[in-house]
Amino acid sequence: MRNLWMVISTVACAHLGPMGPAAVSATAPTTTATTTGQASEGRRAFDDAAQLVREERRSGVLDLAQLEGRFRKAAETEPPLVEARYDLALIEELRGEKGAAADDYRKAWEAPSGIAAAGVRLAALRSAAGAVAEADAILAHVAGQQQEPASLATGGARRRGAPVEAIVARAQLARDRGDVDRARVLVREALSKDAASIAARVLLVKLFLDRGEISLARVALMQAKKVLPAGAAVPAALPLAQGEVAEAEGDRTAAAAAYLQAEALEPTSFVARGALARVALASFDYARAESELRALALRLPESAALQVNLGVAYRGLGDLDHAVTSLRTATALDPALAVAWFDLGLVLRDRGDAVGAAEAFRAFLAHKKEAPPAEHPIYALLEECERLSVAWPAGETPAIRAGEGPHR
Repeated sequence: MRNLWMVISTVACAHLGPMGPAAVSATAPTTTATTTGQASEGRRAFDDAAQLVREERRSGVLDLAQLEGRFRKAAETEPPLVEARYDLALIEELRGEKGAAADDYRKAWEAPSGIAAAGVRLAALRSAAGAVAEADAILAHVAGQQQEPASLATGGARRRGAPVEAIVARAQLARDRGDVDRARVLVREALSKDAASIAARVLLVKLFLDRGEISLARVALMQAKKVLPAGAAVPAALPLAQGEVAEAEGDRTAAAAAYLQAEALEPTSFVARGALARVALASFDYARAESELRALALRLPESAALQVNLGVAYRGLGDLDHAVTSLRTATALDPALAVAWFDLGLVLRDRGDAVGAAEAFRAFLAHKKEAPPAEHPIYALLEECERLSVAWPAGETPAIRAGEGPHR
């Protein structure tokens, strides 16, 4: 059994969703300018950072440290420039600085001319931290906010946001909790407010797939494509959804083609690259999977899920040393991730380390929320390794290295 759970993409990148580097605004805000018509220092710093984003997105490589420095300068030089604060938070999130990102999202959201999307990202971080009720409350508040018209009395300030985006985020939160019915209700609510919401329609596709309703997912995908205005740029979310439908239909070639299209549309997308790696693993294309996963791991060093799948890819390539390193990294990052212990046990068994394999298999059982069914190979594997550890307690186990025993 090569890998029971391919946890890339949805686990490693779930908290980012479509709000990865592509969400960095790189737009020209209209809130700040000096009375002389010259751009302020903060505005100039923001424009410089936005230009860098545009250049790096074309190249497909983002220098997150440099971007963080530029957006921080803009945000601190001119606090009312909430776009800079929001983009700073996005970069901090991508760098794994979740506490700082949450603080800056909150500032960007709660400002008088705040950005509702910042509230959505804040909710995503709180949900990832286990504060699901707080996240839902934040999203409910964002969804209930009205866009305030610009006025001379407020100096042109207005709350900019999309309540529909918050409703979709609440639906995703319900989906993450396994409440598919509640998620569908919220998606329908979002579509009643904005029938052209690609985010809502793509989530509807995923909800159909969750229940194995592939034909309905295909119809929902076609409807999502139809609402895209003529001549409008295709968002990467559409080919990503198309790839998921193709995977559900068992067409990995079509799925890979769709994910490649998504990656071409958004070269810096972690989700597209993760999906390509998932398909490569499922197709036993370990070289392609290793390449994609290694690149992702450099950008998401704190993702235990990525390290698990990278370990699986290395095992498929026969590189057991690197496989052990990746899987031990995964167990260190998230000791409760049961699949990491299972795959570590398999690799240690491949190397002839029956003692280490038995320890890893016992850890897998300890961290499983529910006991595996009787037919699961874990029981035969553990029994074999415990028996061989007694025979060779101090060294390698030749019988395993020779390929004897179950679950090769």
